Amino acid sequence: MFSCGNKPKDQKKLLFSSAFTLIELIVVVTIIAILATIGVVGYNSWRQATATAQLKSDLNSVATAMEDNRNFNNKYPATIPSTFNPTTGVTLSGGSDDGGLTFCVSAVNSQFPSLSFHIDSTNNGPQPGVCATQKLLATYAGTGGTVSPGGTYASNSVQTITATPSQYYRGLGNNTNVWTGDSGCAGGGNILSHTITMDTKKDCTANFEPIPIVCVPSAPTVTHATVAGTTTFSWTPGVCGGASTRYQYRYTISPSGFDSGWISTASPSAAFTTTTEGQTYSLDVQTQFYNPATSTAWGPTGTDGWFFTPTIPVITCTTASSSSVNCSWTSNPYATNYSMDRATNSSFTTGLTTITQAGTTYTSTGLAQGTTYYFRSKTNLAGSSSAYSPYDTATTTVDICNVPVDNYSTVGATTTWTWSAPTCPPGTSARYRYDYTIAPIGFDSGWTSTASTSVAFTTSTEGQTYCVALQAQAYTGSASSAWTASDTDCYLRGIPTPTITATTASSTSVNVSWTSDAYATSYTMDRATNSSFTTGLTTITQAGTTYTSTGLNEGVTYYFRVNSNLPAGPSADSPYGTATTTITTPTPNPPTTTDNTVGATTTWTFSAETCAGGTTLEYRYDYTIVPPPLGSGGYDSGWMATSASSVAFTTSTEGKTYNVVVQARCYTGATTSSWTSSSANNTYYRIINYYLTLAGSNCTFSQSPGMGPYPEGSAATMTCTPTATNYFDHWSGDTGCTINGGTDYTHTASHTITMDSNKSCVALSSHWIYADVGGQIGGKYVWYKDLSAEYAYKVNNNADNNTWTVMGGDSSHPNQRVLRDPNTAPGNTLDWASWYPSQYRCNSSLGGRVPNNGELAGIIANKSLFNQDYGFGTLDDWYGSSNEATDYDTTISPVRNRITDDYGDRGKTGTAAIRCIADNV
Repeated sequence: MFSCGNKPKDQKKLLFSSAFTLIELIVVVTIIAILATIGVVGYNSWRQATATAQLKSDLNSVATAMEDNRNFNNKYPATIPSTFNPTTGVTLSGGSDDGGLTFCVSAVNSQFPSLSFHIDSTNNGPQPGVCATQKLLATYAGTGGTVSPGGTYASNSVQTITATPSQYYRGLGNNTNVWTGDSGCAGGGNILSHTITMDTKKDCTANFEPIPIVCVPSAPTVTHATVAGTTTFSWTPGVCGGASTRYQYRYTISPSGFDSGWISTASPSAAFTTTTEGQTYSLDVQTQFYNPATSTAWGPTGTDGWFFTPTIPVITCTTASSSSVNCSWTSNPYATNYSMDRATNSSFTTGLTTITQAGTTYTSTGLAQGTTYYFRSKTNLAGSSSAYSPYDTATTTVDICNVPVDNYSTVGATTTWTWSAPTCPPGTSARYRYDYTIAPIGFDSGWTSTASTSVAFTTSTEGQTYCVALQAQAYTGSASSAWTASDTDCYLRGIPTPTITATTASSTSVNVSWTSDAYATSYTMDRATNSSFTTGLTTITQAGTTYTSTGLNEGVTYYFRVNSNLPAGPSADSPYGTATTTITTPTPNPPTTTDNTVGATTTWTFSAETCAGGTTLEYRYDYTIVPPPLGSGGYDSGWMATSASSVAFTTSTEGKTYNVVVQARCYTGATTSSWTSSSANNTYYRIINYYLTLAGSNCTFSQSPGMGPYPEGSAATMTCTPTATNYFDHWSGDTGCTINGGTDYTHTASHTITMDSNKSCVALSSHWIYADVGGQIGGKYVWYKDLSAEYAYKVNNNADNNTWTVMGGDSSHPNQRVLRDPNTAPGNTLDWASWYPSQYRCNSSLGGRVPNNGELAGIIANKSLFNQDYGFGTLDDWYGSSNEATDYDTTISPVRNRITDDYGDRGKTGTAAIRCIADNV
């Protein structure tokens, strides 16, 4: 119980108050009822809203299922797909009732039966209420008309269906059997338009038929016209009001068997090539009327034809022999064969013989001699034949004799032709005729009959050919054979054939001459540039037998021939003679050659020379290799032709001289100018390299013992430096090693040698002799050299007492040497200290000095030393001399005076010695 606005202190009072009044109770009850109603109504509204949402959700889902089914099957299903299950309490119904074109599904809630919605293929979503009941009406038109369209209509509604025929059509059964299909389609008397009740789905079809054509075609009349191988067939046209006309024809050729079959055409004519003889060309024609809906049957046939009559052949017959005749006739490309008749009369009633063959020629054999035969032919084609040709005749001959043979015999100016009787057919005789001709004068006797078996004629003109042609004939009574073939025998009174000679005269002319003929009136000479006389042919005729052919081309070979002209005609052409004109090509200048050596190869290059236009330059060279004196390996190539302007050869052998000379000339074709003179020699010499070998003891060399190479002719300097206590004496060895032929008066240790061969030179050096002269020169040592083994000299004091002449003491030293003091006047004594440079040698080479006068006097006084060393017995026997003043010093005034005083100009032979004082030993 609810209390409104009472305070707690009033509750007790209320509890024990008196009961409610009726109004109060009514009010209370009313209030309670209102409150209860409000609660119930709110709850039911919620439940109904939930049911509505569920119905719409199921309809959206089933619409999706219907669409998916159409996507896979190309139409909506008639019922709800089994794959879809509605929500509990929802009932779905419906599907497609128009063959899958549309659908409609209704949904009802079991708790609220009055609550329903539907959804269809219009894509408008769920709509209130269930699907309306509708039926589909479909109309179809057969060929020949149209129908009113169908649609979807409410069940049991009444709809009108109408059929409209096209032109040339009507309803089927003449509008009595138009509609067919589902129940009700054919109702209403089955006329073009009636109503139908849509109590179910309806498919209704309207049927039409063509309106029949009432005309009947007749057989056309066919005619033909043939012009130049073409036949045109024409026929009468068919006419039917409200309908068109067409034709068909069938073209045949007989007997060839061609059949075109029926061919449609709108034209009332057709043309064909009809060129085969013996064929019948036929055309069958039919007519038909038609419109776009129907046509009549083809009418009866009209026919026409044309036969190509075969050409009549033409026959020709000629006598072949006494028993045969050759016949031929014109051919026909369409013939299968030919027939030929032969008879002995023109009506072909006697002796008739017929042959049939494919060819157009025939030889009729086994005939009687001298008989006239008649021949005719016809052409046979497939299924027909031409008419017979006009006849032709031929008469067989009588057999002839064999050909007589004549032979001639010439004696002097007369030639006799003789023949024997030929063999003729039995029972006949032979007679003759001859034809006597003379050529080339042109005489011809014509055929002349004779019973003789010989004829004779004068045949004395040179150059004429005398011929007799002979024939024979067999005869008997008035019949005769043909003349035999001719047997001809000829005698030529010959003309000698001249002989021709041609010689070159110049570059533009040739001299020609030939043998003469006493009977010739002139001569004809041909000139050409080939032996067949077909190119460049020029002909001259003259009385003489010599001729100069001028205006010719240079370097060309010309051919000449000649014949003799006699009154009877020319002789045969002579064998040809030839001559080649020269060319005037100027000879080029002698070429020059230049050589270039690289490594082991030398190239000689020729200068380019000038030739006249139209000619070509060419060279030839001669390559030689000349060995050195007393050498070997010479070579000469001889003249070698070349088109190049250079040649190269290997030139690597030392001591060889390689040489190339060249010549040039100009040429054209086979004709050349002369060769030029040879170019100047252009040589290349491969220099020899030589080697110098030095040897010797007590000596050192400024060069290595083996030196080289030295080019041939070069100079080599050789130097020998003696070792201490030695002096250089002289050189020995190969030519050039020595000085003065082996006598080295100067004892030159260094000199130059010319390298003209390999050289081996030996340096000779000797030791100085050490002598102890005691206290005579203060304990000093003296070096001296014994020259007696090498040199012996004759010393003369000249008459002027101013010169000393040192003469060779033997045959190997013939030279004289004059010792003269260049610093004093004649008559003065020679001062050893101021004259001889040997003091320098003593100091520099020997380590000492030249003795002074006192020292030298002591040395001379000790003659026992000299006697021992040199073999002189007394002082008078010893004297000093000089050998090559640049090396030695032995002459002093006492010695000079001694010789002067004692010997005058007689002189004395002795040896020279060098004395050097060694102060430091």
